[in-house]
Amino acid sequence: MSVKSDSCSPDITLSSTTIVDVLIAGAGVGGLVAALCLHRCGFTVRVHEKFKVLDKTGYGLNLQPSSVKILYENGFEDELDKLGVRTGHVNYYTSTGQFIYREPRGLNAGYKWPMYSVHRGHFHELLLHRVRSELGETSVVLDQRLVNFRVKDDYVEVDLSNSEGCSTTEKGRVLIGADGVHSAVRKILYSDEGNSLWNGTILWRGVSPVEEMYLDGKTMVSMGDPNRGSIFMFPVNEKFVNWTCHIRVTNPLGKFI
Repeated sequence: MSVKSDSCSPDITLSSTTIVDVLIAGAGVGGLVAALCLHRCGFTVRVHEKFKVLDKTGYGLNLQPSSVKILYENGFEDELDKLGVRTGHVNYYTSTGQFIYREPRGLNAGYKWPMYSVHRGHFHELLLHRVRSELGETSVVLDQRLVNFRVKDDYVEVDLSNSEGCSTTEKGRVLIGADGVHSAVRKILYSDEGNSLWNGTILWRGVSPVEEMYLDGKTMVSMGDPNRGSIFMFPVNEKFVNWTCHIRVTNPLGKFI
């Protein structure tokens, strides 16, 4: 099910005189988890997302034990067990399929919390539903692109614009930029930073259905040479596998190989 915005609607655009404790730019995984944690600590939070629609699209995602600890503290243990897979090991193979070694993950590696492999779209939908349930339906506002912000003595003014040409200015005690690798917040803070550095790697990735799960259904597989080309895959539930094909096309000096 898609979640759509209601641009310029007065019921989701609060008065610019209202000051919330924390404004978050970006309703991705990081922004939504931050909103839940801050709300749990007693802060008022509102999240602004530039996209008009949030679909259940995406790919596989690994949740490491340190992040699972935070999710458990927010009451996601049962949901994660239903949504994904408790990853137990990763197997390493050569490019011709020869087994190299097996390495434990999560609880098998001695952590207090498991490692999960999930479908990002389903996980994101779970987080969005929880945020709107606990913080209110108006806590996440879609189709709100951050244009600029100004730091005042005791608050931050944030200018937002949507696809219908409507603009608004919101105020918060703190602004968190959780708006991705092409962050508008970061670009404003570090306008002379330039483009992100490329490590010379090209990736193809996706999630595919399988008729029968490989091995024990809880094992990640890495096959090939990570310095040249490899494939990496892991189950995200009982019926789907995430795969990533990775090829390095330049050396550390930026020359194509």
